[in-house]
Amino acid sequence: MTMAMVADGVELGDQDAMNAWIKGFNSRSFEERGRVLGLSDDEPSAASGRGGRGGKSAPALRLRPVVLAPEEELVEAARGAVLFQRIEKLVSFVGDGRKLTDRGNLKLADGKALVELLGTDDEFDKQFGDQVFRTRSSADLPGVHRTFRLALASGFLERPDVRSVRPGPEVALLDDAPLEALLVLFEMLTEVVGTTRLHDEPDRYGFGWYAEELDHQLPGMLSLLYSSPVPVEIDDIADLLWARLNDRYDLDRLDAHRLEMEEEFVNHDLRRAFDRLGELGLVVKSGVVLRETSRYSTEEVGGTVTLTPLGTWTMHRLLSGTAEVPVGGALASVSADELLRRVADLPDDVGALEVETWMAGHGDEAAALLVGALGAADETGRVVGFQALSLLGPSASKEVARLERDPELSAYATVWQVDAGLCGLDELDAAGDPKRFVRLLYAVLTLWGPDAVAKWLVPVSGAGGVDAGLAAAWQVRLPETETVLSVIGDIYPDKAVAKVARKALFRHRSSGGAAGAT
Repeated sequence: MTMAMVADGVELGDQDAMNAWIKGFNSRSFEERGRVLGLSDDEPSAASGRGGRGGKSAPALRLRPVVLAPEEELVEAARGAVLFQRIEKLVSFVGDGRKLTDRGNLKLADGKALVELLGTDDEFDKQFGDQVFRTRSSADLPGVHRTFRLALASGFLERPDVRSVRPGPEVALLDDAPLEALLVLFEMLTEVVGTTRLHDEPDRYGFGWYAEELDHQLPGMLSLLYSSPVPVEIDDIADLLWARLNDRYDLDRLDAHRLEMEEEFVNHDLRRAFDRLGELGLVVKSGVVLRETSRYSTEEVGGTVTLTPLGTWTMHRLLSGTAEVPVGGALASVSADELLRRVADLPDDVGALEVETWMAGHGDEAAALLVGALGAADETGRVVGFQALSLLGPSASKEVARLERDPELSAYATVWQVDAGLCGLDELDAAGDPKRFVRLLYAVLTLWGPDAVAKWLVPVSGAGGVDAGLAAAWQVRLPETETVLSVIGDIYPDKAVAKVARKALFRHRSSGGAAGAT
C-alpha cells in the first residue's frame, strides 16, 4: 500500500495527501484495488513489497528518516511491556516444570492463580445478568491462555510431552537479549498465535474467518504508521483492511445488513489487535471514545494510533531488509557551526530531521547558537540556519535582530521576519538602494526558490517600480547580481518585465559583472 502511494507521487509525510489517496483507492473497483495491492498469490505486484513464488522481489523503497531512541531506553521499554512482563512471570511460575491437562493446557487452578499474577482482565465464572458462565478450563481465560500459547510458540516454554511444561530453549533471551525476545514475541503473536483469536483453535461461531488475514496485514499496517510522521486515524486503517478483505474473499453473497455487521466486527477486532500490540509496547492509541452498545458492553469509536519509540525501532529492524530506512539524530549534540556544515551533505529529508532533532535538544538556546554560527557559514549553511530559525518562528526574533547590522546577513534577516509574520511585504521598499534590492531577492531565492522571487519582486522594487529596480540593478558589483537577473529573466510571468531583466543582465555582463568598475 505504501509503495503504491509513492508510485502515485504521494509524499508519505503529507497526511492530507495520504488520506485523499486512501479515499480515492476505496472508491475503485475490487479488481482495480487488487491489481494495485498485488493480491494474486502467483504474481504479487511491486506494491505488495513481497517476492512471488518465482523469487521476484520489488525494488527497495526509501522511507522517511526516523530518530531511534538510545538502546538503554529501548531495552527498558521492552522489559516494561505488559506482554513481556507476563511472559517473564509465567516462566517464573512454571519454574522447573508443571503438570498440564490431558489436552496440554494449564490446569484450571493454575489458570485462576495466573489471572491475578499476570494482571489479565479475565473473569472467572463470568456473569451476565442472572446467568453465570462457569470457567471449566484455563482455555476459557483468554489473557492467560494467549500468554501461555505465546510463550510456547516463542520457545520461552516447551512441552516435552502433552501433560507437562518447562522452560524452553529460548528462555535466556528474556534476560540476555530483551530486544531480540521482543521481536520473537511480535513475530509469533502475528504469525502463529493470533491477536483476535488463536489461529490453531476452532472458530466456534464463524466470526473469525478474517482473523489470520488481519494478523497477516498487521506488519504492513505498522509500516504505514512508520511512514507517517503524525498519528493515523484507526477508522482509515480499518477501511483499508476491509477493502483488502473484500478483494481477498467473495462477500457478494452476503446481504447489505450482514456486510455492515461484518465490517463492524473487523473494525472492532483491528482495535483489539492494536491493544495487543500496545501490550507489547509497540503502539499507542489516542482520542478513542467509548460508546455504550448495551447494558453490558461498550465499543470504541474514533481515535488514532501511532508507533511508540520501541515500535519505531521494531519496524526499522524489520523493514531494513527490504527498504531503505535512513536514521537521523547523529548530529544531535554537535556544535551549531558543525550542524550547518554537515547538514549540507545529507539528503534533504535526513538533513531536516537532523535540524529538528538538534533544535529540540538545545531548547531555548537553539536560536542564539544558530545566529552565532551564521556569520562563518557558507551559503548552504546560511540556508540551513535560516530555515531552522523559521521553524522557531517569532520566538527567535530577538536573536535574529542581531543580524540586521551585518551587511551580508541583514537581507536574510529581513526575509526571515516576513516569513515569521513580523513585517509585511509592503515594508520592503528598496527603491533607490540597488544593492539592497539585489541582496533581498537573492536571499529570497536561496531560502525559498525562484517562485518566491516572482512574488517578492514588486514589493521589493517599491515606489520606483519594477523596471526602475531592474534597470539599476545591473550596476551592483556583487556575485549575486547575475543570478538574480538571470532567474527573473527566465521565470517571471510578465514577458515585458522578464525582457527588462535580460537586458539588465546583458549590461551587467558587458561591463564586467561583479568584477567590473563602478
